[in-house]
Amino acid sequence: MGGRAMNPESRAHRSFRGIPRFKFLDENEAERVAGRFSLHPEDKLPFGIYEESTQSILMSRSSLYVKRGGSELVRIPFDSMTKTVGPATKETTEIEIHTRDGQVELLNISGGHGRFKDVFSFQHFLIRVLEDCGCR
Repeated sequence: MGGRAMNPESRAHRSFRGIPRFKFLDENEAERVAGRFSLHPEDKLPFGIYEESTQSILMSRSSLYVKRGGSELVRIPFDSMTKTVGPATKETTEIEIHTRDGQVELLNISGGHGRFKDVFSFQHFLIRVLEDCGCR
């Protein structure tokens, strides 16, 4: 082990390659999408977005943004996460994200099929990002 920690963008390239609902953003797309999300001032431009019919999940190098139902926006800084829980079975589509302030955010990731469900890629990504930032 003992290797250098990766940044969330590098982890995303490993975790979300081949996932149709995840899109890596070029600079023009990132600026356009960032306008829809009202990013926190300390966050740089986003590098990727996962879109479903009921929610969009935007990723920057320091935070995850979840937008549900067109209006609700939740920012979850990676360094505020303490653990993730889920999915327990192949039928489960939810991941719990626990934060330092005691909050639990629920992500429902319904894309993919069987052992190739997107929720497993998301869980893998979050576990690795938490390990990289020393949050676990």
